[in-house]
Amino acid sequence: MIIKKVNTPIVCDMGGCSKKAIFFVEKKVGQSNYFSLKLCQDCARELSVELSKALKKEKGIEKK
Repeated sequence: MIIKKVNTPIVCDMGGCSKKAIFFVEKKVGQSNYFSLKLCQDCARELSVELSKALKKEKGIEKK
């Protein structure tokens, strides 16, 4: 997965958010920006926190 800075004005992909995206999240190198996830700074930060929590919870379940 590749994360790039957005250099064109585009709206965040998160439902309910109308802020300007600053990150493209691509699955592989050379992928069209059309297929990338576009996130603003706030949504990217919140997603990071929530994914971290979910992954820790998942890891705890696997240890049992």
